[in-house]
Amino acid sequence: MPQPRKPLDCNYCPGQQTCFLRNKLSNDSFQKLEAARRSYSTARGELLFRDGDGASGVWMICTGKVKRYKMTATGKALISDVMGPGSILGCQETFARMDHSDFAEILEAGIVAHIPAKDVRDVTTSDPTAAAEFLAMLARNLVDRETAAIDLAYGTARERVMAVLEEYRDDHSDDPTQIHPTVRMRRQDLAELAGLTVETTVRTLKDLEKDRQIELRGRLIVLSRCLRGETPLRAVA
Repeated sequence: MPQPRKPLDCNYCPGQQTCFLRNKLSNDSFQKLEAARRSYSTARGELLFRDGDGASGVWMICTGKVKRYKMTATGKALISDVMGPGSILGCQETFARMDHSDFAEILEAGIVAHIPAKDVRDVTTSDPTAAAEFLAMLARNLVDRETAAIDLAYGTARERVMAVLEEYRDDHSDDPTQIHPTVRMRRQDLAELAGLTVETTVRTLKDLEKDRQIELRGRLIVLSRCLRGETPLRAVA
């Protein structure tokens, strides 16, 4: 289980530039939720919640990464998202007063914050602008999930892997501003995100490397700025 700890100062949080609460809510509403939060240190493999758990509130990722996934009847994990600093989890379940229908597992150790459901609902009830921002966020998430589901259903293995790497590059790269940014991702996680077997994923990565769209260095994947045709990597000497 995540261990309680002293909250991070939001002014120095790595996720402040993308933090929904900090950037979308009024200062008054943000301060109310900030005062209600409880922070925790996490380790890889720990669960924030599991399928069937009641929604106790929302989780904010301050540092580290979290993957969300569902388990099939055959025991296969299907990752739906990998979330980094500034991301928020559990909003839909909190407002719908429903149980979680997936798992949220720590992918990279860090710090998370939990805000009780009552405090979140109190803020959205008293602040119509906050309610509208939460509604807009939920709508965007729904559109993104529908698009991802279509891509997963009809895309080729190459298209699926490229789409995951492109999204991961933009959201989780060590430095997305580099000419050839790098990401660290286990082949198992990449396969689950793309809805493929590990074997197919490894073959696809080798094909992309052959086409100089990526360079493989162990777990490190060096990416072209655009995987779909622009600026392929130069051959490595």
